[in-house]
Amino acid sequence: MTEVLLKFAHISDTHLVPGDHQEFRPHHYSERLLSLFKEAFERGEIGHREGPKPSAASRALIDEINRLPFELDFVLHTGDIQTDPDTVEEYEATRTVMAALNYPIYYLPGNHDLLDGVRSLMPAVAVESETFDYVIDRGGVRVICLDSATHGHDHAGGVSEAQLSWLRDRLAEVPDARLIVAVHHPPLSFGFKMLDLFGFANGEALHHVLKSAAPRVQVVLSGHVHQSVDIIQDGIYYTCVQCPTGQIAFWPGLDAVSQSAPDNYGFNVVIVTAERTYVRRYPYHLNGRGTGEA
Repeated sequence: MTEVLLKFAHISDTHLVPGDHQEFRPHHYSERLLSLFKEAFERGEIGHREGPKPSAASRALIDEINRLPFELDFVLHTGDIQTDPDTVEEYEATRTVMAALNYPIYYLPGNHDLLDGVRSLMPAVAVESETFDYVIDRGGVRVICLDSATHGHDHAGGVSEAQLSWLRDRLAEVPDARLIVAVHHPPLSFGFKMLDLFGFANGEALHHVLKSAAPRVQVVLSGHVHQSVDIIQDGIYYTCVQCPTGQIAFWPGLDAVSQSAPDNYGFNVVIVTAERTYVRRYPYHLNGRGTGEA
């Protein structure tokens, strides 16, 4: 029988807000973004005001995870936990909703998150710097969580030279471990103009560091783009997970969203065995659970 070393769910972009208020907070966006997307902001197409109610959508996600026919070690949330919070106290909305989850949960900050709010959800995690970088060691597998949120108002991502140095050390100190890397922003370009505006400033530098640890790097997990997208470069597998809210659809090389994706929700389960690593997609339909309908 195949020995399973680690099994966890990967979720992202819950975009919770207290009371599902969904108001647009322009002070969380730079003048550049407000200018570029003025009409879209006014229509509610950016800022995650469309789609299912975040709290109900997250409860539907939790229901799907809790009913899996096997046990998980934990759940990993790769950011945009909330949408543009102003205070740490707003993260009580996350704590309240996620309390229904049957498993421990780890978080990473996304571009819409407040770093101190994310820290408040995980006080026991050992973080060695101002950025929220940490490791999870379980079953001979190391999951390296990198904070790509630049905590500005342009919502793009990146990692610093200090973070790349920290990553090199974390990769090297466990020479026999399988490696998984998690980061909110996908490090590599999608060749899609709008998404690359919110892209990763030095993703190729990160990729170069990961190449040095290949083939031990099993997969790089991200969220941010609200769609299931895979990229393989130099033998390293990058995958973005679906989310419970605000779906979009796009293809590389296009300048505009190609079609709507109104009910395309999901999460992934990552299973690391003694022989190989699996990423299993679990799409689902809300069936009214996120809209207040019966």
